[in-house]
Amino acid sequence: MLRRERIRYVLSGRQSFFDRSEIKNLCAYLRLIANPDDDPGFIRAITTPRRGVGNTTLEALGASAAKVSLFEAVFMGGIEARLSARQVEPLRTFCEWIRRLSDCAARDPASTALDDMMDAIHYEAYLYDAFDERQAQTKWQNVLEFLEWLKRKGTKPEPSPERSRPVTTPPTAFPTTARTCSV
Repeated sequence: MLRRERIRYVLSGRQSFFDRSEIKNLCAYLRLIANPDDDPGFIRAITTPRRGVGNTTLEALGASAAKVSLFEAVFMGGIEARLSARQVEPLRTFCEWIRRLSDCAARDPASTALDDMMDAIHYEAYLYDAFDERQAQTKWQNVLEFLEWLKRKGTKPEPSPERSRPVTTPPTAFPTTARTCSV
């Protein structure tokens, strides 16, 4: 609430909002969309929620990715020599989805890309399956607050104390016309 009202504050003795696991998980997706070479983001995003990619698959992928990112290694020839088709399929499906989502984020409003991402990963269901109801509800509220903040940031910049006058035009990366991404 303080952030929404642009009231400065200092946390004392509590966990930072951005240090919460549910926020870090979503940030991993966003980092990967912006930079597919982000290996820590790749690992966190592909494993949360679980999608059939385990440690053995990731270790074999890492061995294949000697001088390239994990994301790039998924599309390199020769990966099939280390992994079965059953292991390769979810990796490629995930990476192709990230590519489509990245394209969507580049051309469509931030809200469209975020909504499509959240619909595809079923994060709310994941939270309610993985945590007790009270924890899941708290985590989901944090997610909704984070998404609301991102959507506001994606449509117009928040004024900062350093600016002498407000910016009234939206950034060109997020056009104001709404279209639905098909990712």
